[in-house]
Amino acid sequence: MTDETRQAKGSTEATAEVDRDIVGELVKAGGRRPTPSDAAYEKVVTAAREAWQQQLRSRRNRRRQRYFALAAAAVGLAIGIPLTMQLLPTSPPPAIAFTTLLDGHVLVLDADEGAWQTVDGTVVAWPAGARLRTSTGNRIALDLAQGGSLRVDEASELTLASVGRIELVTGAIYFDSRAATGIGTLEVSTAHGLLRTIGTQFEAATFADALRIRVREGSVAIQRGSQLPDLTGVAGEQLRLDSAGAAQNTPFPAHDPEWSWAIALADTPPIDGRPLLELLDWVVRETGHELRFADPTVERQARVITMRGDLGNVSPLEALEIALATTDLDHVVQDDGVVLIRMR
Repeated sequence: MTDETRQAKGSTEATAEVDRDIVGELVKAGGRRPTPSDAAYEKVVTAAREAWQQQLRSRRNRRRQRYFALAAAAVGLAIGIPLTMQLLPTSPPPAIAFTTLLDGHVLVLDADEGAWQTVDGTVVAWPAGARLRTSTGNRIALDLAQGGSLRVDEASELTLASVGRIELVTGAIYFDSRAATGIGTLEVSTAHGLLRTIGTQFEAATFADALRIRVREGSVAIQRGSQLPDLTGVAGEQLRLDSAGAAQNTPFPAHDPEWSWAIALADTPPIDGRPLLELLDWVVRETGHELRFADPTVERQARVITMRGDLGNVSPLEALEIALATTDLDHVVQDDGVVLIRMR
């Protein structure tokens, strides 16, 4: 080590010693730090505890505010759902019947106002609960959602209670289950009993003191309550039940002229491109007549004819006459209820 290096090191050590002496003198001058009293110590601890509790309360409040905000949002959502549903357009109730033919007009009961409103042919779909009334000279035909044709005579009133069920208040109805194209069933509630049908053509008419049932095809079961025996009406019969429970049974042929009001409401089918035999089957079902061919040759010819055009809104026998006019075939309605197809 050189003399210069030894000299510099000595100078540095001397300076550090002087600094230590200065710090030591300052500590000695300040004296011993006094020990705090119990009261002072408790005061500090209490202040620290309160600060800590205040911090916890602040955290809880912030958490509670979040809960309240979430709850308020949930309530708002719950309230908003029905409000939104009220603002959105509601779907109309499903239809259980559809107008196929209206002869005149029909009245429908407005449940809100308790008054009858006149409607025309623009109303084609009817919901459950619709109450209809026809006045003198007015009739309506409906296709039912479950299948079958329901026709309402003049001066009648009924309620379309539900799918497959009506309540006949007064007047007459005719039901055709259209068994050839699909089974339709119907329950008819009346003041004199409940009618149940399957695969049937029948008429039910109510009067002040009686119920009349005419069966064209199939059968109708009549339930009259626990005090009276159940009855069954079969094809070709008329049953008349009075208010005392007595039943009168008489023959009533399927082609009787008194079926004419129901026949007039038949919905003419489209014929273009269809075989003639389909139309013949429709005609005899609607009129209650029996189909017969003059000979096998006529039947074979009838089976190969395809129809063209449109019949329009005509009665069954008029439809038959129009369809046969362009063929070599003709028809005659006999007194025994037979529609005879023969060569022209």
